Amino acid sequence: MEKQSIQSKKAEIKFREKLTRRQVNGEEVLGRRLDPKGIIDLLTKRMEKTYWQMVTLKKKGVTLSPYIEIGAERGQRALVMENDLNAPGFAVDISFHSLKSCDYYKKVFGKQENPFRICCDANFLPFKTNSIPFIFCYETLHHFPNHIPIVKEVYRVLSPGGNFFFDEEPFKQHLKFPLYKRHTCSVSYHSKKSIFRIIVDRIFLKIYCEEEDYGIVENNDIEINTWRKSLEKFQKKDVKLRSWVIIKIESDLFNPGKNPLFYIINYMLGGNVKGFCQKSGSLPTKKLSMSDVLICPSCLKLGKESDLLKSNHKYVCQSCGKQYPSKENVLFLLPYDEMRELYPSFPS
Repeated sequence: MEKQSIQSKKAEIKFREKLTRRQVNGEEVLGRRLDPKGIIDLLTKRMEKTYWQMVTLKKKGVTLSPYIEIGAERGQRALVMENDLNAPGFAVDISFHSLKSCDYYKKVFGKQENPFRICCDANFLPFKTNSIPFIFCYETLHHFPNHIPIVKEVYRVLSPGGNFFFDEEPFKQHLKFPLYKRHTCSVSYHSKKSIFRIIVDRIFLKIYCEEEDYGIVENNDIEINTWRKSLEKFQKKDVKLRSWVIIKIESDLFNPGKNPLFYIINYMLGGNVKGFCQKSGSLPTKKLSMSDVLICPSCLKLGKESDLLKSNHKYVCQSCGKQYPSKENVLFLLPYDEMRELYPSFPS
């Protein structure tokens, strides 16, 4: 099973650091990316979508807190959870610079509370088994060469009866003959197109992202069967495949016979997958405090779960004695070998 390389993780960190410099500090780097105003407009739309999706889940009886958001980036969605839904939790990402920028966006959007931010590796989520009732992510799982290990970690950390929600993830398009390519940030790509051009591009256009130039994984060819395999362990599954050409075409990942024609169209055209999955069992009546669910990532990498004890601005492993520092309100919970590789200059 292919895992994310250390080079890919370094690329993610380097790119996000430059992205923060452009979109927070206004520096002239990554010229194709959105500028400070453009990213704020985009984040506003993402936050609105997150709010209504989470309200819908809450109305269905889903416990939203404490949550973990994987691939939280700037923390914009976590800010919605904390401030608009009164649901405290954890925003986790491998990029310190992205997580740090949450302070800036908190002010931009007029929010009061920050999430508990943790710089960590999604392959080794530093949380106790069966401890968190709700985990979610957007546009994250396809940044791994194989997302199955990440979903396994999600399943491990989820409480019995807990829920996993994800959206805006791709699945493979089989009717594809890439004859020309275009960058996703290209002006012509985002301009209005005729119906004929939309159909032609859907079949013949190869879209690539600037992230790929930096060595970041963009796994847009995840097979439908791979999605099915990664989620099969969950007791309840509501997972939709969606394709767009002129209209939205939707089918059920785990019940393709419900609408076989749409399923075949989804298979041929590719698109996005959205899912809501529940782990078997019932939620425990007593919740652990947020500090009590944290464990040592170095021990976890060795197959052992060890408690962390907070001491000043650090968390100390009660088993191996390793210390995990906090820098600018972001807690580093990376395995020690990765911490030295990914952030050699800090923290100490």
